[in-house]
Amino acid sequence: MREGDFSQTTGAPALRLIGDVESVSEAERERTRVIRENVTPDAVVRNFLRNEKVAEPMQYIHFRAHAQRKWFPVWFYIDQTKLTVNGVVEDLRGQVATYPSSRDALVNRLAGKDAAFRQSTGKAEALRAKLVRGEITAPTDIDQDVVFAAAVQALPTTVKPKDLETIRKTLLHCLDRAQGADARSSNRRGSIYRAACRLDELLYAKKT
Repeated sequence: MREGDFSQTTGAPALRLIGDVESVSEAERERTRVIRENVTPDAVVRNFLRNEKVAEPMQYIHFRAHAQRKWFPVWFYIDQTKLTVNGVVEDLRGQVATYPSSRDALVNRLAGKDAAFRQSTGKAEALRAKLVRGEITAPTDIDQDVVFAAAVQALPTTVKPKDLETIRKTLLHCLDRAQGADARSSNRRGSIYRAACRLDELLYAKKT
């Protein structure tokens, strides 16, 4: 339907349009993904790391009630729903969960009873200190990816937002290197997922 260009069909039901209609640019349309049927563990984490909007953010939140893994970004998707945290919690409690323990773990996180933060030690602690100072060097192999993810999990709330965004992009490359089907890759993904959750908390939890 274009402004000034309307057609009428005899016998068709009448429709009433309320409010304003605004065009959506190609760039904005490209950044909106409709992924209800494609919600996977990788999609939940990868869309967050790419900072991509999704058309149905509640589907990404509901996914947590049907996944065995505990750590997935959630505040990023709550921010897109424009709902209150209490509203999301109420909705989750009404879900028929495949894994009730996963659903309950998420509710606890939203209530502030749990967080992705985990204290780092050794090489990860040394790297964490550098990240806090804004000294961000991208890892280049899978062993460095593990240390990087552990350091990110221990980040404090004092890290600058611009540095968090740089870390977010770096963590995406770590995820790209952890796509194998072997147990070692699965363990790395688990560590990267939790690191993504820590970034999610630092970037979005205060907004909701």
